[in-house]
Amino acid sequence: MKKSTQYFLVGVFTVLFIAAFGCFIWYNANKLVLRTNEPALQTSLIEERIPRGTEKENVVYCNNQKLDFYAPTDGSSKKVSLVIFVHGGGWRMNNKDSDQEVRGLFEGLRGRGYALASIDYSLTPQYQYPKPQQDVLCAVRFMRANAVRFAIDADKIALAGFSAGANLAALAGTNSDLSTFGNGLYTTTSSTVQAVVGIGGVYDFGGTLHPNSVGNIKNLMQNNNPLIGSPTTYISSKAAPMLLLYGTKDSVVYPVQSTNYAKLLTKNGVENSVVLVQNAEHDLSAAGGAISPSRDQIVSIIKDFIDKTLGR
Repeated sequence: MKKSTQYFLVGVFTVLFIAAFGCFIWYNANKLVLRTNEPALQTSLIEERIPRGTEKENVVYCNNQKLDFYAPTDGSSKKVSLVIFVHGGGWRMNNKDSDQEVRGLFEGLRGRGYALASIDYSLTPQYQYPKPQQDVLCAVRFMRANAVRFAIDADKIALAGFSAGANLAALAGTNSDLSTFGNGLYTTTSSTVQAVVGIGGVYDFGGTLHPNSVGNIKNLMQNNNPLIGSPTTYISSKAAPMLLLYGTKDSVVYPVQSTNYAKLLTKNGVENSVVLVQNAEHDLSAAGGAISPSRDQIVSIIKDFIDKTLGR
């Protein structure tokens, strides 16, 4: 065989081999891609550090949920502690823009050098337990994994929740175990929080429940044992310090939910403080008289607790 013919045949076989190999790679691409549980920052909005005093809305986090981020308004350039707000709504409605009056209790923290975030999470009836809790814990991991870009201290994160959000925040404060609440994202990043503020929360689904809460809890838990959705189930000495506030005229959640929960926290050696707000409704608004402590005093109580547990 002439060398020219040999070269021709070798060239043909080479082309056919490359083409076949390329087809193999294309067909099996999904099997050959390196798998990772640590996705990159899931938004194009955050590329550099967020400047002091600015806000970034609709940042996409774990599985296309959204959060708003509010950088501190003070002049310091150091990395800062973070407070994440979890909205209420019976696990079935509202979003990160809701609960303006309650969220306003935390706004002053920005001037004291804290960053704030307000998050969305999965709602019933489309989703049930533990999906909302998975979202909240993933939000913690997302912020911690991207601490440099948010200019926050990854070791100083608190959750503040109202109503259903208080339940989710307290759950995170007592149990951040990914075998229970994991969703496969940021699995090497801690979900642990350093403090919890709960306002009008339901902490024991097996305890005394207000009729206005029963239906929402059933929708959330479906066929699950209600106790696995209760922060009281997971309390140990490792739980985060907690500040619990509730109104004496709450028409949605009985105050005993907070007082009984606090007793269990104390029994387990967990730092906690309970604030009973006289003449206050579920959202701590006035109901039949001036509230006591006053709104300004409540703001001071929250600031002092955050200062003590997170530090500025």
